[in-house]
Amino acid sequence: MNLENESIAFEQRLCHCVTSIRQYLIIYGGRFVYYSINTCNELWIYDTINGICRKYPAPDRTRETNSDSSICTAGNKVYIFGSLGAPLADGTTYSLVSFDISNFSWQDLTLSIDDDDQQYSPPQMFQRLLFYHDEHLYVLGTIRGVTGEYFGSMYKFSLQTNIWFSVEQNEPKPVFFNQIIGTVFNNK
Repeated sequence: MNLENESIAFEQRLCHCVTSIRQYLIIYGGRFVYYSINTCNELWIYDTINGICRKYPAPDRTRETNSDSSICTAGNKVYIFGSLGAPLADGTTYSLVSFDISNFSWQDLTLSIDDDDQQYSPPQMFQRLLFYHDEHLYVLGTIRGVTGEYFGSMYKFSLQTNIWFSVEQNEPKPVFFNQIIGTVFNNK
């Protein structure tokens, strides 16, 4: 393996997320020690064909949300959703960014909470799963109600209009007590 950076991509880390696009293995975020506030605010891309591994620093906005983030891919883009332990000064409760592997660029999709179109933007979420379907990103996770109870919830984000929607679920909602490890295949 050839490392373009001095750092080692595969050193021990916790609370990171992994996905792939074609021959690329993609590792994002995490931390080196479980209770550490020092996080790995970076994205590593390992080309499994030529053995080259490259590191891309993530946007500063993701620094507080890069541990236990959720990740998915569509086309040439990697989408990363993170939720905050507490809202930022502007009221934002999440970060949503994309990384385009064709031109190695980041795009911040997080919108201001003051935007009227964001009335359904997701609150602080735990145990999240992010997936892509039909020009939308879906976030399935657990939120804490005003009386302290936890319940499952789902939101979708339109990649065409940049608007969040709450997704109505007709069946009983599951409650997730741990990170959701899974994927969506053939819309299931």
